[in-house]
Amino acid sequence: MEGKGGTNRRRHPKLIKRPLRLLIGAHYLSLELRALAFGAEYRSETGRMDTALRSLLPGLTAFWRSDVSNTRGENLYETLISIAGVMNWRHVEVLVHGRRTR
Repeated sequence: MEGKGGTNRRRHPKLIKRPLRLLIGAHYLSLELRALAFGAEYRSETGRMDTALRSLLPGLTAFWRSDVSNTRGENLYETLISIAGVMNWRHVEVLVHGRRTR
């Protein structure tokens, strides 16, 4: 299956996992959270909502417990809003928007 720009979408999970392992090992939480958001967004775009949500939740938990910039949280929240929209979880969208404004 061809993705944007002619890239093969089947290769993307490997492209996501490799840098993520490096970031976790190097303790770059800010970049790790961004990579988790990108990975979850990719999974949601390929229709794997349950996997996307499961991969996103540890990132949100780590963000809430950390002092990294709000920009990293925005990446995670946008992905969660995207998943909630596809799943028709309006209550989650409302909660996330409320959480973002605090």
